[in-house]
Formats: sequence, C-alpha cells, structure tokens
Amino acid sequence: MKKIAFLVSRLGSGGAERVISVLATHFAKKGYGVTLFVFSKEAKYAIDERIEVIQLSDNASKLKKVTGRCKQAHDFMKKNQIAAIITFELYYAFVLSKYKDIRVITSCRNYPKSEFKSPIGRMIQYWTFLRAAHVVFQTEEQKKLFRRVHRYSIIPNPVNDEVFRIQRTAAEKKIVTVSRLEEQKNIGLLLDAMIDFHERYDEYILEIYGEGQLLQTYRQYTEEKKASPYIFFKGFCPNALSCIANASAFVLTSDFEGMPNALMEALSLGIYSVATDSYGGGTKALIRDGYNGKLVPMNDRKALVESLLLLETDPEAVKEMEENARKEREKYSSENIGVLWEKLIA
Repeated sequence: MKKIAFLVSRLGSGGAERVISVLATHFAKKGYGVTLFVFSKEAKYAIDERIEVIQLSDNASKLKKVTGRCKQAHDFMKKNQIAAIITFELYYAFVLSKYKDIRVITSCRNYPKSEFKSPIGRMIQYWTFLRAAHVVFQTEEQKKLFRRVHRYSIIPNPVNDEVFRIQRTAAEKKIVTVSRLEEQKNIGLLLDAMIDFHERYDEYILEIYGEGQLLQTYRQYTEEKKASPYIFFKGFCPNALSCIANASAFVLTSDFEGMPNALMEALSLGIYSVATDSYGGGTKALIRDGYNGKLVPMNDRKALVESLLLLETDPEAVKEMEENARKEREKYSSENIGVLWEKLIA
C-alpha cells in the first residue's frame, strides 16, 4: 500500500484547510494509507474514517514547537515507511525539508507580495520553495515571483464534490459571499456596492457567510448606514454550498487571492459571479469577463454596482454566463485535481 502524510494546523474554516481535507479524502479513496498530522483536532471539515489523525505535541516555545513537531512527524513517517508529506504550513515545510529521507511537497496559497509584509517572511518562503522536493503553484502569476524554483507544477484547487450533487432551483433575490472577514477580503467594498444597488432594487438582500476580526466593524458600519434590514452576517456555515445554492449572485471583493475556493464553487454551481481582478491571478484564471462571470477592477465601487445591475437590466446575459460557468466545473473535480497531485508522489 502506498502511503502519504499531510500536515495542517487544524481543519478550520479556511480555504487551504478545505483543500487539504479534499486531497486527503481523495488519496484515502484511492487506497493510499493516509496520515493527517494536526496541532488541534478541532475540525469544521469532515474527515474520512480511513484517515489516521495524529495530534502533534503542543508543550514547547514557538520555535521548539515547530522543530519538535517536525521531528515527531518525521519519526512517525520513518517508522511507518511514509515517504512523502504534503503541507501548506510554510515554517513546517522549511524544517521538514532538512530530512533527506522524505519528500516534502508544499504550495503557494496566496499572493506573496501581499501576504508577507516583511522581506524576511518572503525570504523564508523562497528558501522553503528552493528546498522542497516539489512546489505547487495555483496560478502563473504566483510562479513568476519564484523564477529560481524549478521543481514545480501549476495545479488549481479542487472544488467540493457536493457541487455535482446540488440542483439549483429558481434563484432567490439575494446576493451572497463566503469569506473571512479580514482586511484582505475588502468586504467594505461589497457593503458599499450593496447599499448603492439596494437603492435601485430594494427587494434584494445580501448574505455574508464567514467569520473574522472585522465582523463587529462591518456590523457597526451596516447599522450606521441603516442597511441592517437587508445585509445579514450569517457566520460560518458548515455546508456553505447549500446556503448559497439559490442565490442570484456571488461576489468576491478581495485585494489579493490565490485560487479562491468559494468563487470556484459558486461558478461550479452556476451562480452568476462577480469578482475583483485581484493580485495573485486566481480570479483572472477562473473568470473570463462577460463569458462565465464578471471581472471588475479592485476597489471600483461603480463597476461592481454595474455588474450587479445586470441581474435586472440584462437577465439573459446573466443566464448565459451561469450556463458557461457550469460547463467548466468538471475540470476542477476532486478526481481530476487529485490525479495531478498523485503524480507528484509517484
């Protein structure tokens, strides 16, 4: 039996954690022996029962915590003859790559120039990618920042298999987003655009799924603008696809992204999707403006509102974009993306 390990801090609500859970499940279904190293067993994503979950130790200083956990993971892998590990945790990938008897596969999950504010952080990421056995980039734009990295592949994220089972019914007059409520996601732009849009079409509501540090800030702003009756903060939804399936539109307003899972899944469901042309290239890789969705400039409130107005002013164009989006979803299935990851450990 082939064996593979994954390392992730915890299976929380983030996009990287969801990708790890999808990949681990894919390998388990394919008959691999799968070990999942975590720091906390708290999980918001389901774990396949065939996956062995091991919680790494937590009783050390921050630096010793990293090195100690890596040694613990390495010792387990050596004892159980596991030759490869996939982790998106930068510092852990860096330390694990010193062990020459295992293959460390890591990935660029965001736009480095925006994600890492300090030169030291970007330098550590570069060293990690140079030392790793293989690096997976999500977009060409990410790869261009690491010209000296030669052991790499460009692989988009997989979508949740649930998108192939959900049937959309008549769209409700609601606009949705699924997002961490952090500065990167620029939810303030969405709030302002919704306020403008609502002045024209007051039957629409906005539902925001997600949690984050700016939740109270956004709630207060919504109250100040007297928009609370039609803007709702729904928190974390364990089955976000069901929550958004019948929306009229999905909106992503990020300033930078890797390959945004929520946008991929909205497109795959056939929801009219509008996204900012953010740094990192992920939205541009997913949306061809006017064909399968709308791509608008970052921080362009007017362009965002105009894209939402199409729901009422040109419903036929919206319907055509939705149909085109659904046609492309198969290439992002967990099976097709999982096969590309399997090739990295063959």
